[in-house]
Amino acid sequence: MPRRGKVSKAPEGYYSAKDAIKRLNMPPTTFHHYVRLGKIKKKVPYGRKEGFYEKAYIDKMAEASQLYAIEYAEGPAVFSIASVEDVPGIYDVITSLWGTLNAPTNETRLSWYQVNPEIDYVVKREGVVVGFVNIRPLTHDAIERLMAGEIQPKDLKPEDILPFTPGVPLECDVGAAVRAGIHHPKKYGMRLIAGAIETCKNFARRGIIINRLYAQSSTPDGIRLCRKLGFEEITSPPYKMPRQFMLNIETSHSPFVQEYRELLRQYRATNPGNKAGAKLEL
Repeated sequence: MPRRGKVSKAPEGYYSAKDAIKRLNMPPTTFHHYVRLGKIKKKVPYGRKEGFYEKAYIDKMAEASQLYAIEYAEGPAVFSIASVEDVPGIYDVITSLWGTLNAPTNETRLSWYQVNPEIDYVVKREGVVVGFVNIRPLTHDAIERLMAGEIQPKDLKPEDILPFTPGVPLECDVGAAVRAGIHHPKKYGMRLIAGAIETCKNFARRGIIINRLYAQSSTPDGIRLCRKLGFEEITSPPYKMPRQFMLNIETSHSPFVQEYRELLRQYRATNPGNKAGAKLEL
């Protein structure tokens, strides 16, 4: 007589979900999110009702992740908040990719920093800026004009920029770029994204509410990245360029967004007199 409640043993050549999560050293929420997206494939072996995960496939993923982690750890790239001294380097990254026509001047960027000095983050190699990411809180009117193409980032005024204030819901324009001609640009791009995600988590730890993130991209890599991060495409008309994306922090099931919401919940629990997150659906 079979024992009730016993989890079925994975057949030969397969992992159970628990063992696959352990092999990949991945948080369960992230694992199941990728399963839902089809990035990690579940199979139902012949004669079974439950789904399992092929060992060869999971082992290959784990090996690739480990090799990347070793290369990543030994790399000289350093992520940090941008300083005034980094502004010319950010300008050089932009102009290396798109020229000077629509590049915000150094003076414009410095004027933004007078309102909010935390909007730009850089990755540097040997002290040289090789890439940057911006998390820029804007007024709703500025967001609408930017997404409608009525203005470019270079047209943003200091009055369009908002500070990061605990308890005040914000909408942010985000973007990332790696200098043209750099070897292994994806490596630096991943360092930027990892740093940006950690920065958002730190915002949550400070009680800073971000309700929406907006992004635009005309490149296949940028479009693919937005989708992988859980952004919803809002381009209108559908085939307009650049493609436009929005991430609803209040409702997204993206793993890093769920962690952001949990950190914000923890902030509220330890700061009961602060209303941070009161309008965020948790």
